[in-house]
Amino acid sequence: MNAKKKQELISDLRILKDINMKPNYAALARKYDMDYRTVKKYFENGGQVPKRKNREQFSRWDPYAGKIQQLLQQNGATIRGIHEYFRETLSSDQLPGTYSSLKAYIQKK
Repeated sequence: MNAKKKQELISDLRILKDINMKPNYAALARKYDMDYRTVKKYFENGGQVPKRKNREQFSRWDPYAGKIQQLLQQNGATIRGIHEYFRETLSSDQLPGTYSSLKAYIQKK
């Protein structure tokens, strides 16, 4: 949908909202060549598309955050060394991830 059509739709919806009239979503959808649910979404949000809320994502390394910080505080600690520490202390099925995932986790934190 081009910007001009979108602006026309939003202005039509504002006029309808100002006079407290519920629009015929299907008719407007046909007029502006879009889905009626999109028209309804614009009407309910005053012409703005609501932003989706991002879910909080958890890393498999989160349970080990304290130990990772403790190991990083030691002189000469490297990410490779921390990963090797976890490989030696945890069994292979308990290891939360690869070296690359640990590196990304540490850089993100």
